[in-house]
Amino acid sequence: MFGDQELWVDKENWFVLKSISESGDNWVDIEYTKIEFNKEFPDETFIIELPDGTDIQDLDAMSNTSEVTMEEAAQNVGKPILYFPEEKSRKIERIEMDDIKGELNRVEINIEYVKEETPLMSLSLFTSPESPEEDMKIPGEEKVEIRGIEGTKMEMERFRNLFWLENGVSYSILLNDPEVSFEEVIQWANDMELME
Repeated sequence: MFGDQELWVDKENWFVLKSISESGDNWVDIEYTKIEFNKEFPDETFIIELPDGTDIQDLDAMSNTSEVTMEEAAQNVGKPILYFPEEKSRKIERIEMDDIKGELNRVEINIEYVKEETPLMSLSLFTSPESPEEDMKIPGEEKVEIRGIEGTKMEMERFRNLFWLENGVSYSILLNDPEVSFEEVIQWANDMELME
């Protein structure tokens, strides 16, 4: 997702002194040549004078993410949802629900799967119209059949994703394990179970 990276780290302070990132045609090279780790700043350095009428909000308080059970996930989405059941080599690490307000106004569920404590894949889902009004095709997407339904797959550098709509729910699978192929995950999808 972030391309190839090289990092030079100061062993004593664990500070990144230099980094080089390369992704496609983009190249970013950042290097610190002068650093004072023990520099003291007067308190007034960090005083901000805000204009009258400025509304201050606590970002932590705005976060509506919570850990839930599979049953609670389906209840909050408001319709039956598909998920990958646990197997010997595939375990659910956590299930998170994000209650998004504002323009989107929807509940998103994210299920993290691991294989022997190593990230395997993430399954994200939320309610969505069966037929979106706009064609939201992203460059690099390819059509693929998932569970007998037309979906898409996308691979960019190390970012690999499957997406499809089924019964009013949008499903997105982010493949984290580089040894797992699209074909394997599409096969697993045929055995997904329904939680009502």
